[in-house]
Amino acid sequence: GTDNTDIQTSGSNLVYTIENQGENVLNLTGTAPDYVVVTPGTNINTLSVSVQPSSAINGGASSNFTIAVLPIGAGAYDFTVSIANSDFDENPYTFTVSG
Repeated sequence: GTDNTDIQTSGSNLVYTIENQGENVLNLTGTAPDYVVVTPGTNINTLSVSVQPSSAINGGASSNFTIAVLPIGAGAYDFTVSIANSDFDENPYTFTVSG
């Protein structure tokens, strides 16, 4: 969806959900407590994971995490999210966020 919130002055908390659609436990294998790692890209002032997900997510369950982001100013920004885990074909799970 489209979100027209001005985050250049106060920042924003972006909430994501890790959903385990399998039957086995999904273990997040990063170094505790930083299971989700964010890497600044373009136009980022501050970036952090303010709420980490659970380290183990049971089959059929989910866990949220929150990323606090404050861009340097007006304009496009991006950063990368990486989640080390026990999924044999998506480890680490990495994606880029832009706004």
